Amino acid sequence: MIKSLQELPDSINSQIISYLPQQDKLNLLYTNYHFYMLVLPPLYRSLLFTKSSRLELPNSFDESLSTVIGGIKSPLATTKLNNKIYNARQEIILDSLMVNKELCRYIESVTVLGEYHNNGYVESFENSIQPKVVDFIKKNCFNLKYFSVKNTNIPNIMVPSLQHVQLSTLNDFEKLLSLRVKNLEIDLADNNHKMQYISDQLLLTFFQNLDSISFHDEFSQTIVMKRLLKIKSLKLNLRSLKLIFYHQFENPHDLICSFLDLIEFEKIENLELVLGCDDITCGCIIEFNKYLVRHNMKLKRLSLVQRTRHREHNHTEAFDFQITEMLKMYQNHEYLRHLSITHVPPSDFNVGHGFEGNYLHRKMLYKSVLPLLNRLETFECPTFVQSIACYEQIISNLLWNGCKCDHCDAYLSIFDKYILDHQYYDEIKCHLTDMISPILFGNIGRVLSIRKIGGNIAPTYAYWDFHDAPYQISHFHDCKFDRSAFPAATTCLVHFVQSYVEKMGRMIPSLKRCVLSGMFYDKISENRWYCSERFLQK
Repeated sequence: MIKSLQELPDSINSQIISYLPQQDKLNLLYTNYHFYMLVLPPLYRSLLFTKSSRLELPNSFDESLSTVIGGIKSPLATTKLNNKIYNARQEIILDSLMVNKELCRYIESVTVLGEYHNNGYVESFENSIQPKVVDFIKKNCFNLKYFSVKNTNIPNIMVPSLQHVQLSTLNDFEKLLSLRVKNLEIDLADNNHKMQYISDQLLLTFFQNLDSISFHDEFSQTIVMKRLLKIKSLKLNLRSLKLIFYHQFENPHDLICSFLDLIEFEKIENLELVLGCDDITCGCIIEFNKYLVRHNMKLKRLSLVQRTRHREHNHTEAFDFQITEMLKMYQNHEYLRHLSITHVPPSDFNVGHGFEGNYLHRKMLYKSVLPLLNRLETFECPTFVQSIACYEQIISNLLWNGCKCDHCDAYLSIFDKYILDHQYYDEIKCHLTDMISPILFGNIGRVLSIRKIGGNIAPTYAYWDFHDAPYQISHFHDCKFDRSAFPAATTCLVHFVQSYVEKMGRMIPSLKRCVLSGMFYDKISENRWYCSERFLQK
């Protein structure tokens, strides 16, 4: 019988260590030299730089995804103190790498997460991480394969070892051709490009070696697609693809379908579609979905994202109808395990026709389709709370007829007083008006949703000060609401959403995880769900 980890082979110990949370890795590292050497590779393999702190999820392995160099967990910390701690931790990791350059060979992935601002402000890359840290990593980490930024401007970093590249200008495309890139993301910040001057053979070799392409804007997508369609004998062996189908002035159906004909569909495992059409009577999205379903895709992950400039309920319901019709065609799908659906609710959560009946109509669409996905294990909806907030009668149930546990009973009345004491600027009416529950809980949901950025990035904490928003929020008297009240509000929201998760679990028995607006629910037994937020037990 094995009584100690030291009795296990190093190969097994390394596997076990890779699943440990960051602090447990550090604790094990300090025990002896043998474990010190075993812990170093997984500890330094993936680094996440962020002013936030890692989100504790004890019922899953999400914390093991990255080593977080971040700020303070406490919502009471001032911005000045948090930045000071974050800068100090950057100095420490830099000093460690400079003193012991052997550590550099373990670094394979670096992610920089810009600080989220609920008013829409985007932090610069230089304020998200110290430039000297980036410079040192670029020059000394020769096994660096993945460098990614989120919530900030793309710095177009290219080093010989990189397999994942983000581009903000196609002028740098020629520099990529000498790299062994496997994953390409394009999000243009300018309209300049020289792709027409690159030879067909160079482009053929480059794109045939790609495993993943992600288009984040229509302009780059159109340029790249049109250029690739001119290359003879091109076949793409992609495993992951993100593209945009947005019918604004010109229907992109023919161009996108011609591009997709270049792809070996049976190799696609991950697909993200950004879908939208400004003409509510047009059937272009349904036709495009039918085109996709006709091909033999062994999808494991499917992500559907709404794209619209309209704020009305009818356009969102049309999107729901379009994607549920598509999902019907994936019923009993053998491979599909992960589904993500993202809507674009207006920033003030006013959809014009936010009646309970319209909410129930949308709810019935999903209720009739989701049970057909009988092998689904993970469901994500980053905008779940924000979408519910568009229907005042529904979200007000949280405030006045919600959970009756001791925690909610104590705090919901406090948040009711917040509504009484605050106003917000109504951009449609062009004046300050009384605060309403959709504004309060919609903003809470929007901030919570930022906690989960991507599938391979460790989740982080996010807090709201109850005043920062895309519009003015003001108060009548001296206001004591700040970030310290956010964890309590999160717990109230967790309790409210839990009933939705339980119903979804009954609809899809195979479901193991739900992530709704950044709240993580994990199934621990038959129809019993666990969320990491405190005071969850009612």
